[in-house]
Amino acid sequence: MKQGSTWLIISLAVVLGMFVFWIDRTPMKTVVSKGEFLYPDWDPGKIVTVDFYYTPDKWISVAKVNGHWNLTAPIKYPANEAAIEKIIASVKNLTTDDYISKEELEKNKRTIEEYGIKTDTQFQRLTLREKNSVTEFHLGNKTVGEDEVFFKITGKDEVYLASADFFDQIPKDENGWRDSRVFQPYRHHVEKINFKGPAPYGFELARNTVNPNRWDILSPTPSRADEGKVQELFNDFSKWHVEKYVGDDLSKKMIEYGLDRPQAQISFEYKDENNSAQKNTLIQFGNIDITHTNLAYIGLITDMNTNVVLARGEFLRSLMRPWQDFRCMKIWDVRTNDIQSVLFSAFPEESQRNKAFLLEKNGDTNTWTATGLSANSLSGEQTYQTDPQVVDWILQELAQIEVLDVTKEVVNDFSEYGLDKPFQRIVTTGPKGDQQMVDFGVVVTNEDPPEEKIYMRCKENGGSSLQTSVYEVSAKDALKFPTEAFQLYPRDIMTFSTNDFRQMKFRLGDRERVVSREKKRVKNVNGKKVEEFSYKIKGYDDTKEPIPEAVILLMDEFAFRLGELRADSWLNMGDEVPAEFEVKEAARSLLVEYKVNGKNVEKEILFSDLKVDRMPVGIVKMNGKMWIFRFPPATYEYYADLLAILMGREGLGKK
Repeated sequence: MKQGSTWLIISLAVVLGMFVFWIDRTPMKTVVSKGEFLYPDWDPGKIVTVDFYYTPDKWISVAKVNGHWNLTAPIKYPANEAAIEKIIASVKNLTTDDYISKEELEKNKRTIEEYGIKTDTQFQRLTLREKNSVTEFHLGNKTVGEDEVFFKITGKDEVYLASADFFDQIPKDENGWRDSRVFQPYRHHVEKINFKGPAPYGFELARNTVNPNRWDILSPTPSRADEGKVQELFNDFSKWHVEKYVGDDLSKKMIEYGLDRPQAQISFEYKDENNSAQKNTLIQFGNIDITHTNLAYIGLITDMNTNVVLARGEFLRSLMRPWQDFRCMKIWDVRTNDIQSVLFSAFPEESQRNKAFLLEKNGDTNTWTATGLSANSLSGEQTYQTDPQVVDWILQELAQIEVLDVTKEVVNDFSEYGLDKPFQRIVTTGPKGDQQMVDFGVVVTNEDPPEEKIYMRCKENGGSSLQTSVYEVSAKDALKFPTEAFQLYPRDIMTFSTNDFRQMKFRLGDRERVVSREKKRVKNVNGKKVEEFSYKIKGYDDTKEPIPEAVILLMDEFAFRLGELRADSWLNMGDEVPAEFEVKEAARSLLVEYKVNGKNVEKEILFSDLKVDRMPVGIVKMNGKMWIFRFPPATYEYYADLLAILMGREGLGKK
């Protein structure tokens, strides 16, 4: 090749390259400021319909109804909401960075059709509608590098350029606009679920009418449903995807699909937001596809349309399970934070006010009060402040205790279980007025393994109120709750720091020993004043023989424990000590003196020889009443050791 020809070819290539660049990248006119957003105030939430025409004969229309997107024409189907929201949101990113003005088009004798834009026909047209306005885009070709796309806006003369993503995010066909899940329960406020499968499989679930956050089993046996298990069912459906869209008319080929006599079916009844009309989606399981044996024909029937899809048939196995799997095995199906009040009744319903009390939350606070409901009980018709730790424990127990077993599914005569006149009834009330009532009946003793169990029955309002099953719960769980309002009173008996402790007087009959803690001196330690204390035993001369260090440590630890003394539980409260708790003549008592806000305070504790649940019993006077309580065993050990040392003949000797 001659050198002149080579340069001629190179020159032509350069000219051709510049020509192509000019065609695709005509210099922009600064009709508007460069870099501005085309829709700076764009609000995706205002768009209510989206239309896209692939060609005049191929198009799709979607609309937002009750907060969710649905295909409305030419097919009716739940829409791919994520894809639609992405398309709408991308409009806000369109800018005036690149555009070709009308004057530039006329100057270079170009038409918009040369950029693939056709405004005289419905071709690649994206229409977004608000209630009172329309935004319409006519999409054209991509640039040579395919990183941008030409488009025109109805009502504007310019041709703009946008990132190719603006075009690529639009589904390639009508099916891309559909929700890929067979059914999405979270799109609706599902109120009832009914599954009919091959015998013996089947169940019916419904929301509680008083508290919609809870679920009930309606059939085959009424009982509470486990909310977590229902949510698991919803999650399973959200993961069940369509493999192929077969048709949008279920009336065709029903026999071929096996949908004239489906193997099983499940229906969801629901009400959409702002729409009180009851709606229904029925999902039917048909034949296995002969070319894809892991797929089955699924019929989808709604109030608006019918569709047939192919999806994994093994999903049916997850539904064919015993209905008991949905049963709630908790005695009370409650959340701790939702409980507003708890009614404790220790006698059958007709006489429950003879010994009953109400634990009630104080408004929106985390404080509670306990009110006695009978003048004949120890608590009387009085309101007591409550111990926060005790209330927290009660609420946790109510929310967590589970039944041991189901005694019998359907019971007609509850008398043999002692549930016609239960020995105790506990009723919880939730934030929506929903109540759950539990009755406890006869105690049953197992020999192997040895265990005491109690029959119980659950009732409620707004759901399966007439539950017919009898359950078993451990006697330990059933009998752990308080029976009187005073038992919830704060259990702190003494509260002081060791430095505020003054003395403790041990008494055994007519004998007594006094142990005091006195300031010994003030030392300067690293520039700080540190007080030193010493223990003294009245009548004991420690100048001859110092108190043993082990005894001092014992006194110090006991004084510390007395400063945080807390009843393990209240056993009784009244003007006098009942006979069964009476202390003997050789009474054991402890008188403690300490300071509170600079003032001396004395508190005396009497000890009974009686033990309750193997725990020592103490008696203290508070608020003009005698309070009997279970004394903490660990603290009592320190008391007993000191009592033996002070009153015995060994150690310090009898003084």
